[in-house]
Amino acid sequence: MAAAAQKLYDYQRFEEKKRVEIKELPKKRPQTNRIAVAKIVLFLMFVAVSLSVLIYTKAIQTELNNAYETTKTMVTQAQNENARLQVELEKKLSLTNVEQQARAMDMGEMQQRQINYVRFETENKVVVSQDTGFFQSAVAWIKGLFQ
Repeated sequence: MAAAAQKLYDYQRFEEKKRVEIKELPKKRPQTNRIAVAKIVLFLMFVAVSLSVLIYTKAIQTELNNAYETTKTMVTQAQNENARLQVELEKKLSLTNVEQQARAMDMGEMQQRQINYVRFETENKVVVSQDTGFFQSAVAWIKGLFQ
């Protein structure tokens, strides 16, 4: 019967329970892998440097494109000016304009009566003059003043 009574009643409920001491473990910091952090930092630095280089090259490319366009515009303007001046030159040097200018200056076609032929009876020769130069003449004149 004792076994049956023991089954009927749970004596363990009334017994003093032994207190179990729970030791608190010190909180561990989450272990960060320093190598992984260094890799991430280096990757971010690489990305930042790459973006900086990309921006710098785009700025240089823009400056060069602007200089190219400016030079191209100047060349086009110079070619247009050259074409305009060529047309103006051709207009001024055209045969009709030259003829009109000659008539305005009372010039006409050459006539036979205007031609004079000259014959020399002497042989062709060159005579070197004994004329002194300008400075020698000036020195001689000044010397003549003091004599």
